[in-house]
Amino acid sequence: MKAVSELLGHASIQITGDIYTTLFDQANHEAAEAAANLVPRTNRPTGWDEIHLRLEAPNAANPSPPEIDTQDLGL
Repeated sequence: MKAVSELLGHASIQITGDIYTTLFDQANHEAAEAAANLVPRTNRPTGWDEIHLRLEAPNAANPSPPEIDTQDLGL
């Protein structure tokens, strides 16, 4: 990182790290989104949407996701 910082003329290695860490995070996010878009979302297991919503926004009334019937998942 130090060599790159010097090569690019950055005042400090922290500037180089901040710039390239942000770029890598964005690239990783874009790659993950592209891969997720390849996966069909129509074959979700029973209860998937409820579990997903509860994991995103748990509340005091429903702090944990519902039980999953493994029979529905083919397990």
